[in-house]
Amino acid sequence: MSAGTGRPGPFEHGHGKRDPVEAEVGAATREAEVGAATRAFVRRAQTLGVPVHADLYGAGIHDWPYWQRELHRALPQLLGAIR
Repeated sequence: MSAGTGRPGPFEHGHGKRDPVEAEVGAATREAEVGAATRAFVRRAQTLGVPVHADLYGAGIHDWPYWQRELHRALPQLLGAIR
C-alpha cells in the first residue's frame, strides 16, 4: 500500500502538463482522499494481524510520476511473491 498526503512533492513542476495548476489541485485532492483511506486501511489490517507493507511517503499528489516511483519500489516484493 502506498499513498502521499496531497501536499506538493518532488514531481509537481515541469513534467509537461497542459494546465499544471488545475491538474495539481485535482491530483492533490484525490491523493489526500486516497491517502486518508489508505492509512485507515493499513491501521485496520494491522489491528487484525494482517501483514501489510505500507509506504506512506508523505508529500506527493495522485499522479503518474509517483505511481511509477512506487511501482519501482514495490516491484522486488511483488515479483518475490509470485515466484
